[in-house]
Amino acid sequence: MNQKKIIFLGEKPLALKCLKILCKKKNIKIIGLVTRKKGNFWWEQEKLINFAKQNNIRIIKKEILENLKADLLISVLYPFILNKKILMNSKLSVNLHQGPLPELKGKYSNYHCIMNNMKYFGSTFHVIDSKLDSGEIIEKKIF
Repeated sequence: MNQKKIIFLGEKPLALKCLKILCKKKNIKIIGLVTRKKGNFWWEQEKLINFAKQNNIRIIKKEILENLKADLLISVLYPFILNKKILMNSKLSVNLHQGPLPELKGKYSNYHCIMNNMKYFGSTFHVIDSKLDSGEIIEKKIF
C-alpha cells in the first residue's frame, strides 16, 4: 500500500479533532504539523502539540514548507497565507474556511456575518490557490 504524504497546518480544537481523524487512517502519513508553538492562546494549543509529539508527527516551521514535498497539504483554521512555492510543493492543497465562500473571505468571518446582518453562515472546504480564499469550492455547508 502506497501511503499518501500529508502536511497538516492548523490551530484550535477543530484542528486537533481533524488531525486525530487523519491519524486513524491507514493509507496516509502525516509528515509534518505547522502550528504556532508560543503564545497565550485561549484554545489550549499545547493539546495539539502534545498530540503531535505522542504520535511522532514532526512539528515544523512554516519556512521549511518550501522544501517539503507532499501529496496533500491540509489547512484547518491556519491563520497565515501560504506562498506560491509552498503550494506548488504539494499535489493538492485544501483549506477548511470557517465561513461561506465567496461571500466571507479572510479572517473573522463570524464578525463580518454579524456586522453585515447576514441571515446565514456556514463553512467551506476549498482548494487553496494563489488568491485568498478563492480556490475551487469542494464542499460548502450553510445554516
